[in-house]
Amino acid sequence: MTFEVTSYDNPAGTQTSQEKQYKYRSAAGVSAWLTPTQAAREPGWERCSKQPKTAKFGRQNPLCARWNSPEQLLDWREAWADAVNRALEEKQQSARVTHLSHAALGLDEQPTVHEGSQARSLELQGIKADRCELNRQIRADNKLLRELKTQLAKLSKVVENTVEHIAETLERLRSSLIMLQYRLLVNRKRADTWKRQVNYYRPILQDYHAVTQQLADKKSEQEQLQTNRSVLSPLQIVRRRQLAEQIAALTEKIEELRSRQAMILRNLDCKNNGEAQRFGSYLDKLEEMQQNLAAQRENLAQQLSATTKQYLEIENMIQPEDADAVHRHRTAMRKAYTAEIYRQIQTTATVDDILFSKAEQRAEQITADTRNDAIFTRKPTEPTR
Repeated sequence: MTFEVTSYDNPAGTQTSQEKQYKYRSAAGVSAWLTPTQAAREPGWERCSKQPKTAKFGRQNPLCARWNSPEQLLDWREAWADAVNRALEEKQQSARVTHLSHAALGLDEQPTVHEGSQARSLELQGIKADRCELNRQIRADNKLLRELKTQLAKLSKVVENTVEHIAETLERLRSSLIMLQYRLLVNRKRADTWKRQVNYYRPILQDYHAVTQQLADKKSEQEQLQTNRSVLSPLQIVRRRQLAEQIAALTEKIEELRSRQAMILRNLDCKNNGEAQRFGSYLDKLEEMQQNLAAQRENLAQQLSATTKQYLEIENMIQPEDADAVHRHRTAMRKAYTAEIYRQIQTTATVDDILFSKAEQRAEQITADTRNDAIFTRKPTEPTR
């Protein structure tokens, strides 16, 4: 741990080394952060803290800056990956690890988040943990992305574009659009829920910390006044009465702050300060996971755009005389493909039927728009009847 320091001038007027600041109180009850030398210059200051004042960012030591830098962390990760790969090679294992991120490797798949022992313990007890739920969704999205890439690779190898094949391909792409739309809706719903929780509880928690700090300051001030009163002579009646009135006023204020603190704890559904601290950590995790959801949402939007583009390309391949036949084939197989997508979602989480219906509607809207675009694009080349 590093501490904030301040320089001072010695009695001879020459600059000396740096000193740490400590909390001092004067006989009048005034608090201040002073160095031991500054406190010694003016009598009446009494040190009331053993811990020095901490700096916000610490001393800017080049070695410390390098130690905490992202470059140093990357070097450590690379060294660890090299050590693991050497061990795997010695064991004649084909698996290898890398210290690089998905972005650095140029991968389209979304990386999973760290779950931790607490989340996994909840899962073992049958309780769904948010982090594990998010990872399940990420894995499902990555699987969908791999399937889309596989489908696109197969499409590029197709030589004959039969009516049945085109209809099947369009229905598979429509099913993928439904899946992507459903994932986006679930993502937004979860992000909105977490955002509302953070926005509601964060001000309450900040108010609790402010009240707790005020309560600690008032208690410290009360203790100081009681100490000052105890050293007064019984003959100093006026001063003793003044201190007694101040102590009584502080006692009333402390009781008021305690009552307010207890009320805030009830609003947070916490029993003590420890639970309030853990609740604050929980809100921090929710904010972190909101960022993960935003990255996942962007990835899903890109997949949706690519799938829509592929859908339009296939639509444009349909000859006017085959349009009715393709539509009949698609109508016949649509129910089965929709049921398959529904079952796929069920394997990872409980399906929200309302969101699934919205996803179907949005997918239908997209395919309707692309059909209109396709008809508009082909119309000039169609023969006039």
